[in-house]
Amino acid sequence: LGGILIELSRGHEGEMNVIIGVGMNVNTDSKTRALSEKPACSLYDITRKTFDRNLIIAAFILQLETHLTRFWQYGF
Repeated sequence: LGGILIELSRGHEGEMNVIIGVGMNVNTDSKTRALSEKPACSLYDITRKTFDRNLIIAAFILQLETHLTRFWQYGF
């Protein structure tokens, strides 16, 4: 359905940099259009409904901001 890749690195002055990459299969019908050679699915495959990708990413970003703020304040 999707994946998340997180990369950490140190900057020149010792600061920690975090890069977060997110991918999600949203409206692809994997029965008529193969996503790749590996088994995969999409939100459409699961629900048989199409989604506005902008609304999905907006909701995701809001949740990510909430959880990152909590992490910065309290850690793990």
